[in-house]
Amino acid sequence: MNIEGTQLQLDLEKLVSKAGLQALPGLVEIAKSDLRDRKSFFTAPRYRQATNTIDIATRVLNASLHPLKIADEFNGLDYVGPGSPGIGQFREMLYLFETQRFNPVKRILDSIILDLITKLEPDIVGISQVYDSQSFLARYTSHFIKSVAPQTTIVLGGTSITEQVDRVIVDLRSIWDSHFGQADYLLLGEAELALMEFVRKLSLGEDVLQVPNLVYRDLHTSRVNKNARKRAQDLDSLPPPIYDKEMLGLYWSPSPVVLLAPTRGCYWDRCAFCAYGLREGDRATAPYREMSPERLSEHVRSVIDQTGSKHIIFAVDLIRPEQAEAYAVEFKRTGLNFCWQAETRPDGSLLKQGRLETLYQGGLRHLSFGMESCSQEVLDSMDKGTKVKNFVPLFESLNDVGIAIDLMLFRDFPTETEANLHETIEFLTKHKRLVHRPIRLGRFHLIDGCKVQKTPEAYGVKIDQSTMASAVMRPDVYVWDWASSDLRNSASSSSRPAGDSPRIRAGLQTLCGDTHVGRRPWVGATGGAHTFLYFSCAGIESIRLYNAFINRVRNFLLKQLFHVKNVEHGLPLEVTAYPGESEAIHETSKK
Repeated sequence: MNIEGTQLQLDLEKLVSKAGLQALPGLVEIAKSDLRDRKSFFTAPRYRQATNTIDIATRVLNASLHPLKIADEFNGLDYVGPGSPGIGQFREMLYLFETQRFNPVKRILDSIILDLITKLEPDIVGISQVYDSQSFLARYTSHFIKSVAPQTTIVLGGTSITEQVDRVIVDLRSIWDSHFGQADYLLLGEAELALMEFVRKLSLGEDVLQVPNLVYRDLHTSRVNKNARKRAQDLDSLPPPIYDKEMLGLYWSPSPVVLLAPTRGCYWDRCAFCAYGLREGDRATAPYREMSPERLSEHVRSVIDQTGSKHIIFAVDLIRPEQAEAYAVEFKRTGLNFCWQAETRPDGSLLKQGRLETLYQGGLRHLSFGMESCSQEVLDSMDKGTKVKNFVPLFESLNDVGIAIDLMLFRDFPTETEANLHETIEFLTKHKRLVHRPIRLGRFHLIDGCKVQKTPEAYGVKIDQSTMASAVMRPDVYVWDWASSDLRNSASSSSRPAGDSPRIRAGLQTLCGDTHVGRRPWVGATGGAHTFLYFSCAGIESIRLYNAFINRVRNFLLKQLFHVKNVEHGLPLEVTAYPGESEAIHETSKK
């Protein structure tokens, strides 16, 4: 990462002028080119300038999309109008989207979809809706496909669709059009095997209505039928994923980062705050299963051969440390030369002698930990099953072997007191030198299906049920309060940030006040592809150095602002030198 010889200039007046707006498409092309160029990608000012350009262009596009906007993680469109539209008002939003006078997003979408439909002439189109922010785009895509190719069968599935169907509290037939657009069928849950059976039967002209995981409308009665769900019990039975190398070339990175899922679900499955992904019954998430090391090696080799990628994210809930070690041993044995990233729990079993060294030798370069809290009392209340006493030895050992770590934490768990929160802040402040990504504390959300929602009295919580009477589906996030004033007074006031004590505010400022945390897909995001590339290619200190650069620029601009405001009073502007820092970042790049 090299920051020498580059100056960042931002002329706001030109930016908002007509000439500036006309220049923006060209600047976006330069930004995308820089993000795909290895040298520019790992040069802090160039990377920052490129991401800022795309963010500015996104804001300009959003001006044409109201009441929608491009989601913060670029994974769909969010609603930003007054109130909440609910998921059943897409008809009105579709009309607005289609009739806006200036809508480059629609124009590009139409062009891409029409080109694919013309080129492939598909009989079946599958649309995967992983996030709720993709709801509108999924429905618009199905709507547009039916308008240009009405005989095409459209199948809608994915985590978000599955959760929406599971949360519905009215008859599905009354909301099918508004919720699922022009989809002919839904496929719920882990549907790889079901999708293959569906495609086979449809291509042979056979009856598809008995395919597992299928949801469909009876043409005669309009009744919606939901078939029993099945999932792959043996992950070794699944074929390797197929990647389109041409599509990977559109990604904003110098090297493709691809995904594999060697495990499914969570082996712990007890945390009181969790209700995640394709969960079943009373579980927090899906039942835990693992692919064998031998079969995973075959998948990895297939993906590398298809894509040329040497960077793979194991997109899982988490991996057992024992199994992660078994994977690393197999990768080394078979000579697979690649870097990988995963999530796991920060438990003591990772400290087994030689385990972290084996993981590093097998290609592991980045671990994300679901820490949640650094107060043992809170962790026990969550039924997290981890011990604070293991955290520092684990972090130190990971630093020693060269594996980068980032932490996912949150505050506001109902049983967390102010003393507990302060304990977490103090612990993180003391040991943040061991963590390679800037630290932030998220906020607890009481989500549908978690233990706290199911048994609120056990956590001293009462849930606001007032929105349930007229709701089409159960809310995903519940409004809650403490069950008694005693609990409210003793618990952390973090659900009302203005009520934080001076001690908490000072602690958070010390811990987080001087750090820049990126959002996906940008560097600094938890578990993001760009973060992984920085760690694996530029070293485990690279994001810390990148953050130092951001702070230096920010502090310089703040000093300039201070100087402008006070120049009439003759106050001098101090310039702080940072000797050796540029060389340090350059040396990191060489390594």
